[in-house]
Amino acid sequence: MRSVARATPVLVTALTLAGTLTGPAAAASGTASEPAATAQKPAGGPATATDGVTHEENDRVPEGSVWTQHYFPSSDGSGTELHADVLLPEKLPKGERVPVILSAGAYFGHSGEISPEGWKHTGPSDRFQDFIEGTDLFDQGYAFVMVDTRGFGGTSAKRAPATSGKAGGISSSYFVRSEPLQQTTRITGTPRVSMTAKGEGNVMVKLYDVAKDGTAVMFDEQVSRLDSDRLAFDLKSTDWTLKAGHNLAVEIGSVQTGDWLDTPSQQKVKIKDARLELALDDPADDVATGGERSPYLDTYLSQYTVQLPAGTGTFTVPPARDHR
Repeated sequence: MRSVARATPVLVTALTLAGTLTGPAAAASGTASEPAATAQKPAGGPATATDGVTHEENDRVPEGSVWTQHYFPSSDGSGTELHADVLLPEKLPKGERVPVILSAGAYFGHSGEISPEGWKHTGPSDRFQDFIEGTDLFDQGYAFVMVDTRGFGGTSAKRAPATSGKAGGISSSYFVRSEPLQQTTRITGTPRVSMTAKGEGNVMVKLYDVAKDGTAVMFDEQVSRLDSDRLAFDLKSTDWTLKAGHNLAVEIGSVQTGDWLDTPSQQKVKIKDARLELALDDPADDVATGGERSPYLDTYLSQYTVQLPAGTGTFTVPPARDHR
C-alpha cells in the first residue's frame, strides 16, 4: 500500500428504493378484514409476522394500516438476517395482493433514526410519515415496506473475521495499516484508491484513524464496481485530522455496511497491490473556529468507533510538509 497526495471532487449518494415489486405483498396470515380485538393486546405493543397491530393498538402505527415485522435471510449467502417493517392497508382482505413501495436504509430503527429519540414504546419508523399522509397511501391500496440495511435497526451485521498484514489475501475483508504518524496530519480533499486485482464484483474501501490502543474511528468509505475496466475509484471527500502516533488503516472487502444494496457476483476478487492517493495538510497553523463542539460529532463517534485487531504497519504516510 502506497500513499501520495491528490484531490478530486466526488458525488456521493445514499440508496433508497421505491417501486412496484414483481411479487406483490399479500395480507399476512391471520390479518382479518376487521381489526382484531384489542383487549388482549397491550397498548403500544410490538407486531410479529402473523399478529398485526393497528393505530388503535399502537399510536406509532400510521392510521389506516396494519403493522407486521418480518425477518428473512439475505440472498447473498452471507448468513445475514434482514429485518423489515411491513405496513398493509388496514381493511385488506386476507390473501389479497397489493403493489408495494419499498425503501431500504439505515434510518428505520424503532428507537430513532440515528440515536434514541425518547419513544415510550416500540413501533415502525415515522421517517416517511409525510409521504404516507400526503399520498393517502393505504387508501390508494398500496403497501409500504421499510427494510433495515446491514448493521442497522433489526438487521444483523454478520462479518467474516478480518486478517491483517500485507495486501494480497483472499477474504471477506482485510486490513492494512500505516506506521505510526510522526506528526499530526490532516487528510483532506478526495482520497482515491487504485488496485491490481483479478476477478470482478463490488468492493468496499474504508479508512480508519487508529489510536495506540487499537480504538479506531471509520472516517471515510466508498463502494464501487471492480473489474478489468475499473480498478480505481474515489472515496468520499473528507477532512479528518490524525494525531501524531496514530495509524491510518485501510479496509478492503465486500459490501457489508451502509446504505448500499449489493448484488453479489459470487466471485472471488484477489487484490495483489493497492495504491492510496491522499491530499495531506499540516494543521500546525490552524486557528480554532469559534462556537460549541458539534453535537453530531459525539453521535458519529459512537456509531463508527470500533476496535481493530493488532497489526504491523506496512506503509508510511508521508509528512504533510513534503506536499505543501
